[in-house]
Amino acid sequence: MLDIYLIKLPTKIHNFSRLLNVIDLEKKEKIRSFVRISDSYRTLISDLLVRYILSKRLHVSYNDLTFGLGEFGKPFCSSHHVHYNISHSGDWIVVAVGEFGIGIDIEKVNRCDFDDIVLTFFSSTEIQHYLRTPAAERKETFFEIWTLKESFVKNMGLGLNVPLDRFSIWKYKEEIYIKQDFDDNEYYFKQYDAVANYKLSVCYREDFFPKECQLNEVNMGLLENFFV
Repeated sequence: MLDIYLIKLPTKIHNFSRLLNVIDLEKKEKIRSFVRISDSYRTLISDLLVRYILSKRLHVSYNDLTFGLGEFGKPFCSSHHVHYNISHSGDWIVVAVGEFGIGIDIEKVNRCDFDDIVLTFFSSTEIQHYLRTPAAERKETFFEIWTLKESFVKNMGLGLNVPLDRFSIWKYKEEIYIKQDFDDNEYYFKQYDAVANYKLSVCYREDFFPKECQLNEVNMGLLENFFV
């Protein structure tokens, strides 16, 4: 079963010091090294949210969960057979958890030089699709394709070793298709409009996704009550 959780970044964490004690020393030092408090909050909450979700899902204490990094830096749970992936952008953090490989990406829809990014990182198929899109719809199209590509790369867990222009993803009549030659696995995609002005895409190894109304929004108070 695939579950997706969202949490909005708070402006203040009242039990910040106590919550830091939940996570491992290396990440604790990383959080303390950030200049911007928002970066500290984002990293801490991401870690806590994963521990909360896995503890509930697996019916174990969060103290019994251990984590590691794959060869190319993708985090994984080393103590239990479960897959998860994290993404954050702007004020939101999202986590996807399931039995099979997952990639999730959320991006705040904002202004940037889309054309340069498209020509640099998109495949020829994606570039053609983008250029055929009416100018007024290109921003939406860009973030749709970008988050889909990111979710696929994150699913594979190869990081920057996957050239973004080496595979193509496109939508046709609400269906999402991919053309890639990295492996013979099947990859399935879904996009959600769970948060206004954000694009959220998920890539999963099974064609089973929760409905929009089944997404789980968590608040900071719930996490604080669970860990403190």
